[in-house]
Amino acid sequence: MEFIADHGKHYCDLRVRFMSAKHASVAQRVVHAVGYEIFAVLLCAPVMSLLFNKPIESTGALSLMMSAIAMAWNMAYNWLVDRFVQRPRLDWKAWHRFVHGLGFEAGIVIWCLPLAAWVLDITLLKAFMVELGFFIFILPYTIVYNWAFDKVSVRLSSNRRLGDANVNS
Repeated sequence: MEFIADHGKHYCDLRVRFMSAKHASVAQRVVHAVGYEIFAVLLCAPVMSLLFNKPIESTGALSLMMSAIAMAWNMAYNWLVDRFVQRPRLDWKAWHRFVHGLGFEAGIVIWCLPLAAWVLDITLLKAFMVELGFFIFILPYTIVYNWAFDKVSVRLSSNRRLGDANVNS
């Protein structure tokens, strides 16, 4: 019973510290961005290949280029959000996550529109329509990924803290 009580105490202490942390570390930002982009490329490249009847090599290359842009934007955007939004992420309501995802995806459209037009050899207007389609496709993924990342981060930190406490006992 003492272990369970200690586990609950350590978990609560860690959750309070995690939730009150205003800024994510650079390492957390990198893990977040890389994980997000790996799954996004695995989702987007085959879907684009099917939708545009283009070889997977072309859509895969476009996905990787957009991923590199998105990774840089992800880290910059989340740094800005952490800097200006006072509410801890674990306290965000669904609408906070929606607005966060909306802002991120709007930035991606701005950054990737010319690239998509060039690689797919389409007009900017058609590329804009493609970006809107991606926006509708990827927005739910963005919201779910960020929510899951926040939850998993707390769980992993809690498990690490428990492991440290057991070693020190």
